[in-house]
Amino acid sequence: MSPSTRARADAARLQIAGAIAAVTGLTLLALPLPANAVEPTTYPVTIDVSIDDGASSAALSGANVIIRTTDGSDAVVASGTTGSNGTVTLDVAGEPTSYIVDAVWPGALGDLEATSARREFLLGNPAPVSVPLRGTFGTVTGVITAAMGVDGGVVVISSGGVAVQRIPLAAGGGFTSGALPTTSAEDYAVSLVPAAGFELAAQQPSGSRPFSVPAGQFVSIGRHFDVVPQGATPTPTPTPTPTP
Repeated sequence: MSPSTRARADAARLQIAGAIAAVTGLTLLALPLPANAVEPTTYPVTIDVSIDDGASSAALSGANVIIRTTDGSDAVVASGTTGSNGTVTLDVAGEPTSYIVDAVWPGALGDLEATSARREFLLGNPAPVSVPLRGTFGTVTGVITAAMGVDGGVVVISSGGVAVQRIPLAAGGGFTSGALPTTSAEDYAVSLVPAAGFELAAQQPSGSRPFSVPAGQFVSIGRHFDVVPQGATPTPTPTPTPTP
């Protein structure tokens, strides 16, 4: 190959390499830089659950609250249980768009129209979300007695076999429940969580009789529990002496 031919070939190769480099450079410049991940904003959402009989309403303690998306997936993003004032505050991370909240009474239906109610709300709106359940309601007062462990103890109210309210006992074992759905059936019962250092005896001779909360009636109960020091050795039952 003559020097002039070799020079022309080298020039052609340089032009091709330059073109490839230019194209490659343009391609690299066209690629977007990786975007930094942005954490979604977290908003506190206060849910206010009540029971409403059409004439008055009261806070409903012990209701389960579930917040879901409205994108069709029905995904649960937060859940909790209302306290003694009928409210619970949950943190929800997401865009300021609409969500739905379900309030569910976990106990027996009783005189409720339904055990659940649903509301839609806008995430980011600071106003509490009110969710009323429809039905009549009442309260229960009572006294829990035991030989020990009552002061500082807690009475647990169950409905349909599900614990719905936990109430610290006053001095002497007195208590007053929050609002409860009324029922003519004996759907309710109480149990005792003794004070620290005590526990329920393995045998409860008197038991805990179920009771009803009829609409329009004052309900007062008394229950006795056998309590022993925690870790105490059970007293053995004596073996009868055989008759000779």
